[in-house]
Amino acid sequence: MAKHFEYAIELSASPETVYRVFTDTARWRGSRVYRDIRWLQGEPWQKDSVREVDTEVPFRSKHKQRVLAVIPGQRISLLSHGLGYTMQLQIGLVLTPHGGTSVHYSIDVLGALPLLFGFLIDDFVVKFMNVYIAELERLLKEDARPASGAPARS
Repeated sequence: MAKHFEYAIELSASPETVYRVFTDTARWRGSRVYRDIRWLQGEPWQKDSVREVDTEVPFRSKHKQRVLAVIPGQRISLLSHGLGYTMQLQIGLVLTPHGGTSVHYSIDVLGALPLLFGFLIDDFVVKFMNVYIAELERLLKEDARPASGAPARS
């Protein structure tokens, strides 16, 4: 039985910038979300490429993720396996009228897992997404800051 979650956030950066930050593997290594990220198969962020992520939240764990679909600046779809469950994640990026991005997350956790290492699956997803969204916002702010007099990226 699948458990479904939806999240939506508004960001001031353009969809292209959000996509660039989201797909920048080096930027996410050692972050508050991922301790490490390794691409195991295929070119990064191409259909059927596979990566292994070491997550930090809500506790340390490893997951393998297969890229199901990518439309740069618009959509990313992943299938994640780890801790005995499978999760399908779809992220949609839409330009807002004021030039920012509306980001929509659709998460389906597959399997009959009422508990995951003592967490209700709902609590597990909420804890992860709270840290993930805060880290994405932090990385976007960092990206927008000019480096040594250079103009800000957008």
